[in-house]
Amino acid sequence: MDKRARNEDEQETKRQRLEKGEDEQLPIYAKKFSEEAIKAEGRRPKKKVAVLIGYSGTGYRGMQLSVSLCVELEIDNV
Repeated sequence: MDKRARNEDEQETKRQRLEKGEDEQLPIYAKKFSEEAIKAEGRRPKKKVAVLIGYSGTGYRGMQLSVSLCVELEIDNV
């Protein structure tokens, strides 16, 4: 099966689950907020920020998310 057909199958499956009323599964790094929390937060003015991250590689097993200790998971926890 080629990539395009697989993607179309996944999208169709996702659409069917949403039509049945099943909740969409969030990725492990996503946080689901309640509607009340979102409304209470309100809008704030945008700010431009820059983040510089140094990574030596010692004690970690790569930059991507994984079940073991990784840099991206540590950044998300901050």
